[in-house]
Amino acid sequence: MKNSFNARSTAEEVLSGIDLSGKTTPLACDLSDLSSVKVAIATLLAAGRPVDRVIANASIFAPPRLEQCPGVEKQFVVNYLGHFVLITDILHAIPQHAGARIVIVSSSAHTKAAKAGIEFDNLFCERDYNGSRFYGQSNVARILFTRALARRVGSRLFTKSIPQGAATQCYLAAHPEVEGVTGKYFSDCRIAESSHVTQGNELGERLWTVSDQLITRVSSRLPQDITAPQATAPTVPHEVYMLLRIRAPKR
Repeated sequence: MKNSFNARSTAEEVLSGIDLSGKTTPLACDLSDLSSVKVAIATLLAAGRPVDRVIANASIFAPPRLEQCPGVEKQFVVNYLGHFVLITDILHAIPQHAGARIVIVSSSAHTKAAKAGIEFDNLFCERDYNGSRFYGQSNVARILFTRALARRVGSRLFTKSIPQGAATQCYLAAHPEVEGVTGKYFSDCRIAESSHVTQGNELGERLWTVSDQLITRVSSRLPQDITAPQATAPTVPHEVYMLLRIRAPKR
């Protein structure tokens, strides 16, 4: 796939000529706290509007000491599991047309993960914590999630590296050149190769199953009546599409 953009392209350049007029509605979402994620989902769905664009780009990087929430290594939760919950729970609000897109941001640091890609026997990090390695693992998880999700929902998925600011994620979220392209890893606005461990389907399917199990385990401890706060539920005009940008919690 050829285009005129490269590593020096900016967000302004890739969005030139594309109408992005609309309104921003802030929405709190602490990805380290799945109850906060669930409230954000309820608030978003209570608005009753379709979600045409999702950019999942929040992350934390290599805490020097092990942190867990709740019990699971924190980078895995914030960088991956929180996004997994949010995106899978709002899928039915994303229109089934070519203009609707989900962009999941990853990093070249996925190559720093353990050889297996995902340490399923050490997600709670009972042994051998290394911040950079577990950061790499969370990015492997995001790439695997992208591809597994693409197999389920069709032509609405991308994943990317971040060598040049926001250009690639803006390109994937809005540019007509990538309509119909799905489940690919992008760098510098072009399709690129991710590590070998991220390219098979089996590991991604296992990760999806384990993620569902972790969410069930954690959700059993959450309030069962999570709803949107009535005073803060956003109202979205009919003609405005929503861009949901998720912020990482402060460390």
